[in-house]
Amino acid sequence: MTIYLFALLSIFFLFGIFKNKLSYILFGLILFFISILRSENVGYDYITYEEAYHDFAVASWSDLFFVRIRFEPGYVLFNKCLTIISSNYLLFKVVTSFINICSVLIFIKRYSVMPWMSCALFLTLGFYNFELNIMRQSLALSISLFAYPYAENKSLLKFLLCIILATLFHYSAIILLIIYPIANIKFTKRKIFIEISLILLTIYLFGHLFLSFVSSTWSISYDKNSGTGYGMLGMLSLILIFSLYINFRIENQISKIPLHMMIVACCFQILSLDFSMFVRIVQYFSIGAIVLLPNSIFLLKVYRPIYLLAILFLLLITTYYWVGIILYLDMDGTVPYSTIL
Repeated sequence: MTIYLFALLSIFFLFGIFKNKLSYILFGLILFFISILRSENVGYDYITYEEAYHDFAVASWSDLFFVRIRFEPGYVLFNKCLTIISSNYLLFKVVTSFINICSVLIFIKRYSVMPWMSCALFLTLGFYNFELNIMRQSLALSISLFAYPYAENKSLLKFLLCIILATLFHYSAIILLIIYPIANIKFTKRKIFIEISLILLTIYLFGHLFLSFVSSTWSISYDKNSGTGYGMLGMLSLILIFSLYINFRIENQISKIPLHMMIVACCFQILSLDFSMFVRIVQYFSIGAIVLLPNSIFLLKVYRPIYLLAILFLLLITTYYWVGIILYLDMDGTVPYSTIL
């Protein structure tokens, strides 16, 4: 628990004292070393990925591509190339940690007007804990973060290349194609209503086909669950409603990509109440909250009382996170933290 608290407190120190670029680098290094020094007890899937890495090291190239393997081809090739350099799993952690952390910090630098708050939310909303555990999807998510500027600039080919590459690490990333047609929709109440309606209708009509594809790939079923996830839906909805209200009331030039991401995240979270597999899909889009919330709060600075209430909301999210850590709630198996040293 102490190591995560140290990482969070370092944000206020680094972004308060150093210039922007240096603060990003130093904060990134803190997250990097926490990640590469974690032991096999940190993260439910750590041992699974470590064993697979060692299997890739001894497997022949023909075995990798002509024998059915439950991992995606991009992830398999990525591992095999690393094992040529070294069969030590530490190399895997070094490279994946570098990719994951750099992509998030680049995303924050590109879209956030309050980077210190975005970094804090990256920790307190649990995305960092997610990256310490779910390696394949974390890599797919990290790659996908580079696709959003291409969607915004209408560079279809580059956008597709990013999504295809992400899909080679985790097949579920194919769902990110939904971002391109909505990335440049102008924000009016009518168009937002239409956007949300079309997304929900599309998911309802074709969601079962996507679930069939993913479940056959992962060899798992997608039976309905008992309806969990209302807490997450409530939090995402609050962030979305708050941000929509601010963006409608205050004219601004801040990128709307994070707002579109949150709309999609809420739509999938609604569906996840019946199909738990959609929870994984939500992660691709809900990470937009780490820049959307700070950007919306920033727009309130001229309204000081409301601005202070928004900061209080952020503190409540932080408190929720730390209560989870103290009580050893799920946190993807990353609590308590232990090192290899």
